[in-house]
Amino acid sequence: MVLNNNTEEVVPVMMKNIVLTNTGLRFSYDYDEELFGLDPEPVVYLRNGAEIGWSDGSVSPTSDRKTLNGSYHWSIPVSLDDVESVSIGETVIPIS
Repeated sequence: MVLNNNTEEVVPVMMKNIVLTNTGLRFSYDYDEELFGLDPEPVVYLRNGAEIGWSDGSVSPTSDRKTLNGSYHWSIPVSLDDVESVSIGETVIPIS
């Protein structure tokens, strides 16, 4: 889900190229000048029940303005072996 800057509504997008690292999450989605930024932001869930939120992040368009690339960073590094899932809004992505 991303924020539409004109209407201030949250709308769905198809995220692509999702990469989970021990320090954050990278992704891309089709660019539309009205759409910008995740809402709500991503959360990583660990197998021990802990939830780790993000500390900072940004999205920026590619030079051809067809794609937005995003990068969000966890508030602390996590061991990928300990990650159970990642959520972005109501969407939960299980990690095996």
